[in-house]
Amino acid sequence: MYRLITNELQKIFKKRKVLVVSIVFIAIILLFSIVQYKASHKTPVQTITENEKNISAMKSYMSYEDANGQKSTKENIAQDKEQIRKAYRAEDLSKLNWKDRIEKQISDDEKKKNSSDIAGDNTKIEQVNQEILAKKYALKNNISAASNDYDEKAIDVFDEMISVISLIILPVIICIISLDVVSGECAPPTMKMLLTKPFSRGKILFSKFAASSIASVIAIVCSELISLIILGLVVGFGKINSPVTLGTKYEFNASKVLAGNWHDVEAVLGSSYVMPQWKFIFEMFALQVLFIICFTSICMLISVIANSNTLSMTSGIVIAV
Repeated sequence: MYRLITNELQKIFKKRKVLVVSIVFIAIILLFSIVQYKASHKTPVQTITENEKNISAMKSYMSYEDANGQKSTKENIAQDKEQIRKAYRAEDLSKLNWKDRIEKQISDDEKKKNSSDIAGDNTKIEQVNQEILAKKYALKNNISAASNDYDEKAIDVFDEMISVISLIILPVIICIISLDVVSGECAPPTMKMLLTKPFSRGKILFSKFAASSIASVIAIVCSELISLIILGLVVGFGKINSPVTLGTKYEFNASKVLAGNWHDVEAVLGSSYVMPQWKFIFEMFALQVLFIICFTSICMLISVIANSNTLSMTSGIVIAV
């Protein structure tokens, strides 16, 4: 079995398309990361300037909107004003040492959580709770980088980018690597030659499935790690133990009915928790590997059913999309 799997791996990695796909994937990750980094890595002064311009622009065209449009624009203006307030506050706190700065930020968040502006809005209250949890975790574990919300590094951008990239590009890459492992050997009929060897069909198919899964994991995970290393060398890696807040649960809000008799959802207070970046990234990769194996099995099914390489590739890409 080991010999079969290694043989299949050699055949997969000898294909030029695997190398091309890996290089393209690295380029896409780097491009998205750079765009994300430029969008999020702003000084407080830059944040204030850009948001003031946005508010001015929104106010200028708000008179041309209907009631729903004006309501949405007012909410956007309120968000921008909140960002401006945070930026001014960050400028004031920049003169303090990092521990005092975090304590002041926690104090500000506690006041905000109890303010009338977000009273009754559990989702916004839980968002503030997340910030408080992260700041307290940083204070407890002596993570000074968490005191500056305007200094994102490669590892922060990497988390956000992978969550988007995984949904969009990952299935397509798996299709390209895995879809022709069986159908690609129907013409020329190399599969028939393989079946003359003293191996059962089950072992042959399992070896192809295992090799496809391993090759997809190696190509995808290595491409992501290479992208992280390149970005880290350019903008700095950041702290691997910095806090990440996640796990927020949501429930239906019976008091708020949307169009079509649907109910709005709201966050469950106290449901969020904190974990370090390294653990979050490890779990993210583990779930990604699980998804790769699951989707590879679907690609194998299509490849076995289809007698044509073109038919299997077309069907797989349609399913992926």
